[in-house]
Amino acid sequence: MLGAFQLRDLHRQDLLDDNAKIECHWIHAVSLGETKLAIEWIRHGSENGYLDSHIVFTTTIEDALNYFRSEALELKSPGHIYTSFFPLDFHWIQSAWIQRINPKDCFVMETDFWPSMLHILKKNRIPSYLINGRISKSLCDYSTLVPGFTKSLLSSFQAMLVQYEEDRDRLELMGSTTVLPVGNAKFDLLQPQAMENQFLELKRVCILPIIIYGSFHPDEWGVIEESYSHFPTGYLHIVVPRNPDQISEFLSQCETLDIDVSVIKDPEEEIPCSGLVLLARTGVLAALYQIASIAVVGGSFNDVGGHNFVEPLLYKKVTIIGPNMRNFLRDALEFSSQGFVFQVENAVQVRQLIQKYDSNARDMIEVSVKAFQYLSTKRGVIPKSWELVQSCRTSLIA
Repeated sequence: MLGAFQLRDLHRQDLLDDNAKIECHWIHAVSLGETKLAIEWIRHGSENGYLDSHIVFTTTIEDALNYFRSEALELKSPGHIYTSFFPLDFHWIQSAWIQRINPKDCFVMETDFWPSMLHILKKNRIPSYLINGRISKSLCDYSTLVPGFTKSLLSSFQAMLVQYEEDRDRLELMGSTTVLPVGNAKFDLLQPQAMENQFLELKRVCILPIIIYGSFHPDEWGVIEESYSHFPTGYLHIVVPRNPDQISEFLSQCETLDIDVSVIKDPEEEIPCSGLVLLARTGVLAALYQIASIAVVGGSFNDVGGHNFVEPLLYKKVTIIGPNMRNFLRDALEFSSQGFVFQVENAVQVRQLIQKYDSNARDMIEVSVKAFQYLSTKRGVIPKSWELVQSCRTSLIA
């Protein structure tokens, strides 16, 4: 019955016998970001004795499952770590699954509420916790159409640890009474990345300031064109596409405008020290930001909703974001309103900020240093969340 949802041992890589039953802590995540959070949640819980049984990690996304299986190998835990796709949320399937893994508790990362799962956990008096929760206005509005169902669903959680006050307010409006805002745990995931030789060599030989256009999409080309056309020689412009498979669309734009461009796909290739460079590599942006003078964050000049703007702040870099930061709305508003990042409306304003940097870099760099200092005050959410979970556990025993 559960053959499609086999438990694979993370370290030994073998499958647990279908008839075997275990006792575990169940960790569930969906997106890649949530999976990264899950890994740190397990790490901190194991190191501090908050996790004392086997661990089962589930997700609905293949990329997230593969990432966990590759990046969590160094995790130490009191028992085995098993991974699986999340079983279909039919009552009879979830019943069999929960009976098999026998969870002592369940930790749901951010937003993934499954009715049958939560109902069965509650019925079996297995405590569930929402970690780093966030609730959109649209979800809150939709819940008002089924208030009884929503309130029953949310009552399954022993505690809902959410990012911000507005998340708490929305959940309380939806019927929850166990909500605590603790901050965004993803700030705890920010760690300096080791620079590979390709970037170290560029840092050593390049005398020009470097502009990194990070996670850019083809329909944001106008931002690059506006800046490069005004500063074709005074800066090294490095474009890192969000999707390397779209590199041909960027090249087409360069050909149309007769722009000489270098395409770098191999980590052994030498990156030119001037002009325009298309870096068609994945997983390197966090490290690459270390050699930037200015970081322009993609996905914020189209309808995507913005990508991670905090990574360059970790290295005290001048950071520019566009008008559309829907995916990071609360954090973008907080950092931009305090002047820690430069939020602009269009490509012309990006170019104007580069001109400002060209004439007075010191003032803009001082802003980025203050942003880094402020960033440090946002961390510590994972330890705080674990302490709250421990408090809930104590109250359950009492």
